[in-house]
Amino acid sequence: MNRINDITDLVDDSSDSDDDTIVGHASSTRTIKHKNTNKTQQHTNGPSVFRLAVILVSLMAIIAAAGFGLLLVITENKKSSNSNATGGGGEEARALEQQELLEVAESVVTACSEEQLDIDMGPCQTICHASLCCFEEEEYSCEDDEDKECAVYAGCEALVYALDHVV
Repeated sequence: MNRINDITDLVDDSSDSDDDTIVGHASSTRTIKHKNTNKTQQHTNGPSVFRLAVILVSLMAIIAAAGFGLLLVITENKKSSNSNATGGGGEEARALEQQELLEVAESVVTACSEEQLDIDMGPCQTICHASLCCFEEEEYSCEDDEDKECAVYAGCEALVYALDHVV
């Protein structure tokens, strides 16, 4: 058994190759010599096309999932802000809603006044169309339905009265 005396004993100077290969890592190219022919081929050990495709598809899936997540967050925020504006936000939202109902009631009174009905029934009919059930009797009445806001459309009764007397 030979002893190593010097670091130069570890280096083999007989080789003219200056390959700096990393131990435990395959080189990026290798040369294969075929037995039957004198042809040599070089093969690369780089990433395969399949591996690149998988990486690309995975990256696209991550981007799509992140976009979908952002979309959900944005729509959730819009829903919560809308619910805050329509009654979930306390006294200020309730006051705003009552103000809007008051404005609708004023426009109903203006559009359905006797003088306006004598001139043109169109605006009153447009405003009151969805709430005419408030003035029906028995089974077709929606007077007890709070969603219909029958008190706001009380001025529409003039239209019902006018239509009853025209026919």
